[in-house]
Amino acid sequence: MLKRDRLHLALALISVLVLGVALWRERASTSTSTSSGSDATGRAHESVTVPRLLRAIPKDAPLLFTLDLEAPHTDSLRALLFNPAHELPGVGRLQEVCGYDPSPRVKALAVAAFRPSESDPSGPAFAVVAGGDFEMPRLAVCIERLIETRGGRAERHRSGSITLIRDQHGSDTEIALLDQGLVLVSTRQHLRQLLQALDGEAPNVGDDPTHRSLRAAVGGQAPVIGTLAFQRGWLTQLFRDEDAERSPLAHLRAAALRLDLGDDVALDALLRCERAADVAPLQRFLNELRGKISPALRDQGLAALDRFEFEPQGQDLRLRWKLDENTLEQLIQRLNQPLKAPPAPSAAPPMPVEELIPAKPQP
Repeated sequence: MLKRDRLHLALALISVLVLGVALWRERASTSTSTSSGSDATGRAHESVTVPRLLRAIPKDAPLLFTLDLEAPHTDSLRALLFNPAHELPGVGRLQEVCGYDPSPRVKALAVAAFRPSESDPSGPAFAVVAGGDFEMPRLAVCIERLIETRGGRAERHRSGSITLIRDQHGSDTEIALLDQGLVLVSTRQHLRQLLQALDGEAPNVGDDPTHRSLRAAVGGQAPVIGTLAFQRGWLTQLFRDEDAERSPLAHLRAAALRLDLGDDVALDALLRCERAADVAPLQRFLNELRGKISPALRDQGLAALDRFEFEPQGQDLRLRWKLDENTLEQLIQRLNQPLKAPPAPSAAPPMPVEELIPAKPQP
């Protein structure tokens, strides 16, 4: 069991690191020289759009990511998300379908996930909230063309200051265009929850102490901030194995990360445990994981991905990772080359059961 936990956690950590490197690489290849009015001192950017977006996210959303596209050094992030040369699957380029590209007007994004409902346990539903300086009538026409290009039939309804657009051909996705500069996308059921939260008729994610404290712990303002709340028994539910509760990961109750982009890439993350006493076993677990994957990273010339620093802080375990420009350039060059083939497997003794599942304590 623990072997599988290590694999999933390793893949998650490496994916975040590679994302950071990709963002920096895109910035290095597409950004122009910084203007004299830029924030050269690196002060925290006070976003006026992200807080507005958060008011539209219902309180019970366990996963939340915000992207502040007006923060310093976010040209790379915008280019990665809204490259005008990219084609939407089954649609084509926005410029060709709509006659213009609305993406430059996006100032901030929030992405939230909801827990699966009992009536539909197949998977979580997602919501996207975009804030910006949109031309709403023109954007509504663009969305209708996108729906029709994919073979759907768009239906538009106006209610007060809200324009609702959906596909009549069975899709459950609905889009709300708000005159105050917000675009909400989710399933019909969750879209109603977003509108209720935005109107103050239901609590929003800002009323949730877990998300609020996590965002404050990693700084509150950054190009990318993600927060995640775990329920008790989440690991058992994920793997459908009661023995999973003996893993140090089972005591995780929340996690957060912050990604900063500049001349380097900096990742600041924390893992919040149920009790302060759970932090040391989690740190040992991660160090064991590092020991497992470090040799493979070194063999592939990717040792820079292993430059994490751990720091216990009460109930939290802080993880920090930062690479300077020279190291990043070397890492990028290596990532542009194919990975070396792994050595041929040799006969090895069976792995002890204790490596997979900790031995149960004797009564």
